[in-house]
Amino acid sequence: MGYGSVTLVGPSYVATDDLIASNDALKVIPSASYTKIKSITFIKDVFHISTLRVSYDCQVTGGAAWVTVYKNGVAIGSEVEYSGGVTPFTADYEFTDLKVNDSIEIWAKKNDAANIQNFRIYGAETPCYSSLE
Repeated sequence: MGYGSVTLVGPSYVATDDLIASNDALKVIPSASYTKIKSITFIKDVFHISTLRVSYDCQVTGGAAWVTVYKNGVAIGSEVEYSGGVTPFTADYEFTDLKVNDSIEIWAKKNDAANIQNFRIYGAETPCYSSLE
């Protein structure tokens, strides 16, 4: 009887309420054009397909603001419009092959006073296998 073998290709992540990284400081949305407001950069590879939970708070004190989640300067989420008060946002995003120095970013624009704070990424590492024998 032979022993089974497992090929381990690296970790992947599933969306949970476990905090991985945060960039909580309040940052004013400076412009009516889309601008990168906040960024979290990975310091290790996340192999294969991973799902991470992304959250932030958007505060608008007049007018409206529009916010989109990006990966390395490319939009990965839909634009979300905010008006009046503090609004929390949370969504799960699927990522493929996040590498060292890749970043998840918050880009935003506004037509009046607005800011972003409490940008957080949540998930839990799980083993990822390419084959089981």
